[in-house]
Amino acid sequence: MPSLDAKELHMSLDRALARISDRSAVIGIVGLGYVGLPLATAAARAGFRVLGLDVDPERVAELNAGRSPVAAAPSDELARHISETRFEASGDFARLGECDAVLICVPTPITAQREPDLSHVVDATEAAARAL
Repeated sequence: MPSLDAKELHMSLDRALARISDRSAVIGIVGLGYVGLPLATAAARAGFRVLGLDVDPERVAELNAGRSPVAAAPSDELARHISETRFEASGDFARLGECDAVLICVPTPITAQREPDLSHVVDATEAAARAL
């Protein structure tokens, strides 16, 4: 992939910021659990189109059916965002290319040494990098 020069990078950033300002940006959220799903519904509520990515195909199917396992992202609100085409869940990380911004919201459990286990963050970041 060719790299962008400074001028191209600046123009690309300006376009992305304009899309965020006018709410035409597509927000990608990797990890649709108790952090990512409420964030996705909040972004959809704010007028953004949200593409949620998750590695669990059963979760993706449940979410696309409008059923939320997370109290902070009620099923009725999720179903409304789906019907308004403001939210869609997918397991296809190649679709990250559709997004203007990508937020990673995956678990960071504590290890036996009481340190955060960042393996899920690393895995999600690597998957995003391959897709982009």
